[in-house]
Amino acid sequence: MKRVRTRMVSSQPKYELIQEVGRGSYGVVYEAAVKRTGARVAVKKIRCHSPENVELALREFWALSSIQSQHPNVIHLEECILQRDQLAQRMNHGSSSPLYLEVRTKNSQEQGWWQYTVV
Repeated sequence: MKRVRTRMVSSQPKYELIQEVGRGSYGVVYEAAVKRTGARVAVKKIRCHSPENVELALREFWALSSIQSQHPNVIHLEECILQRDQLAQRMNHGSSSPLYLEVRTKNSQEQGWWQYTVV
């Protein structure tokens, strides 16, 4: 199992959603911009109404981090961010355009936003 480092991050959103680009069984993908740099990114938001859905998302994160160096078509996992009522993941997709995944949890006792870096 991988170690996880945590640190407090800003409560201000890093991304501005521009438009919806796709929908699937587990979430919605948006075109977005990084507020600080203006870089275009993809943001995937997944609603989770149970702890099982959060656990499933975490398994995907760890699977990606385990196989990302084994194939050029696998998205590179850059970071995982836990936010109040949300779990978010920022990933790099090929042309240095990051993807950002948010998983919303129904009941969270966390205050503030926490960044989890899988190492």
